Amino acid sequence: MTVYKFYAYPKNLRPRVSQVLILPPFRNNGHATQLLQTFYRDFVPMSNVIDIAVEDPSPEFQRIRDLLDCKRCLETPEVMQTITQSNCVNGQIISEKSSAIRFREISRTKLKLNRCQSRRVYEILRLFLLPRTDEYVKSFSDALTKRATAYFQRVRPDAMRGSSLVPKTSGPSSYNPLKKAFDEAADEYFESQLHEEVSTLLKNYQDIVYKLDRFISSLKKQS
Repeated sequence: MTVYKFYAYPKNLRPRVSQVLILPPFRNNGHATQLLQTFYRDFVPMSNVIDIAVEDPSPEFQRIRDLLDCKRCLETPEVMQTITQSNCVNGQIISEKSSAIRFREISRTKLKLNRCQSRRVYEILRLFLLPRTDEYVKSFSDALTKRATAYFQRVRPDAMRGSSLVPKTSGPSSYNPLKKAFDEAADEYFESQLHEEVSTLLKNYQDIVYKLDRFISSLKKQS
């Protein structure tokens, strides 16, 4: 494991995991999880560490990180209170920005989760605490779609709307069929990317929830 200690004003650090190398004969034996746990054990207690990041994580490492961070949150009552107190009211999923912000602040203080990772963990734990019914999964998926739509709209370049590719026309009766074609193609691409992003996120989250269920069951058997 390679870790870089990035400076943060005025006298703080932002450690970043750059790479984790597990040779093929030793994979699928929990070594990456052990390395990450050791890294957390060394850096999280440090008062000058603001948060922890991972540089361009692979899907496999992201799953390990998600699962481990969710377990750490489940073991930290102060963090879980921000979710359990606002997760569900009168059978409806509550998407409260203040709850997510509070979770981000406490998880950053207690567990050193950075902004992006705290959002992922927050959403996974919200799904984990919901009843396992199609209705709730659909509501959760709709909430993911809403958030992903807002994100894609923010980062969507103007070129996708054809503004830099199609000559502009002026006048009240101006009509540019080429620009309309570009706009329609951009809309179709946007919708397909959005659907793919939400489907991938939901599947990844459900995989982590399944592993959390097994983790909780094993703890109950041990007790």
